[in-house]
Amino acid sequence: MCLLGVVAVAVGVIVAWQALLDPLSIIENAVMLARIRAELPDAEALWRAQGISHYEVDIQGGSFVCRVSGRLSVRDGELVAVAMRQDPSDPSSALVEVDSSRWSSPGCMYEEMTVAGVFERVGQILDQISVGDESLHVTFDDELGYVTVYSYGAGYRRGLLNPVVSDAWIWFSFGNLRPIIGS
Repeated sequence: MCLLGVVAVAVGVIVAWQALLDPLSIIENAVMLARIRAELPDAEALWRAQGISHYEVDIQGGSFVCRVSGRLSVRDGELVAVAMRQDPSDPSSALVEVDSSRWSSPGCMYEEMTVAGVFERVGQILDQISVGDESLHVTFDDELGYVTVYSYGAGYRRGLLNPVVSDAWIWFSFGNLRPIIGS
């Protein structure tokens, strides 16, 4: 009976600790960051091995200051055209060219959304991230290596005694990457 009581108290303490401070989310975040750190160099090397410098890629996502749904065109690794949907929430909405003078709007820097730009941004976040206060999720394309999804949030803490409302959340997905041959 005494052992059963000790086990019950221990389980109760663990459940309360998890509910109040949520230490498992910090462990989960640390594991996720370790995975990204391990996969990023291989994904970047796989992308470089493709030798793709001319491509178009569909992009979707945003942050609290930038919402995008459209297409980026890249030649020789440099952004040459941006076309965004008139209504970012409607995938059937027409694409409209974005004037290059608007490619560097604060919080919506299209040059940072190229494959190389996203690799660089993910690396910068990994260099600065605080495991207990921020989260980063990244997935890579298995065939070409480019980042298919990246999301970053500040204000990661969880638990009833440690709540934080995210004060910055960024989420972008990249897909349907089409190499342009002979450009």
